[in-house]
Amino acid sequence: MTNALSTGSGIIDLAAGLRPLRLAPSQAIGALEIHPVLLAGDAGVSYLLLHEALASKAIVVEETANGTVNELIARNVGDRPVLILEGESVMGAKQNRLITIDMLIAAGAYVTVQVGCVEQGRWDVTQKPFVSAEMAVEPDLRRSARAGMSGVGKPDQGTLWRMIAHKLGSSRTDSETNDYFGKMRHFRERVSGLTEALAKSPGQVGLLATRYGRLVGFDVLGHPDTWDAMRKRLSDSYALGSLDDDDDTLAAGPQRTAAEWLDTIAAARPLAATTEGLGTRFRLDHESLVGGGLWHEGRIVHLAAFEFARTPEAGGWVSE
Repeated sequence: MTNALSTGSGIIDLAAGLRPLRLAPSQAIGALEIHPVLLAGDAGVSYLLLHEALASKAIVVEETANGTVNELIARNVGDRPVLILEGESVMGAKQNRLITIDMLIAAGAYVTVQVGCVEQGRWDVTQKPFVSAEMAVEPDLRRSARAGMSGVGKPDQGTLWRMIAHKLGSSRTDSETNDYFGKMRHFRERVSGLTEALAKSPGQVGLLATRYGRLVGFDVLGHPDTWDAMRKRLSDSYALGSLDDDDDTLAAGPQRTAAEWLDTIAAARPLAATTEGLGTRFRLDHESLVGGGLWHEGRIVHLAAFEFARTPEAGGWVSE
């Protein structure tokens, strides 16, 4: 069975898209093994990222007219496409939000962005407009959001709030509004110190992170320049997640090497998903993975994958 997907805008062939990728020697952050992912071939197109576009005012992110928890509006007022990555987040307006799907927004376009709330105890404007958070959210929060996601990208908000409450409690982070970003601020300096030791690899377009032979997360972008702009933000998020010591779920079960995990991801079947903007959004169909990304002009724009197990009793995706 092939893992290629035929769509109206072309064929999504994950195996072909991942074939030019190579793994560099791993680097460690405690028990977390970070394997740089290198591109051995021609790169695609580099894109302006959300945090860069917000800083340069090339994009405006706002609440919807009626103020909807799981939707925001983005207007690209610049002259370049803007890539909004799943896992990124924005602060301000009525409450802080997590981006739950990848979107590539053409210059001049106006789109609806699917989000999850990461600040349960506030629904009033304290800062306008939105600004970008300093790093992506940690991998297991992204994994949880993806696992309970609807077809259009809405997460299971109740599950997300419960997980954030647990993370704030286990890290002893005080927040009057149950704000996940409180944990980011609390560990900012420690996380920065951990990732300073990570060497930059020429031609790097992503990372594959394992712990005790289990897949913590995989993120790959289509161009080294896009990765350079995102490298610190993603590396910090993985380091932040590595500080949790109360989760033993990834320490049990069969172990795989990083190369074996890359082969596992390449074997996953892409399923087309609804999106606005350029390219085709897809999710991964695989018994031990949850993830997805964005495909445009015959290339991977972004692909993220996390280890998960599907159980028939649960009726969906649940963490092992």
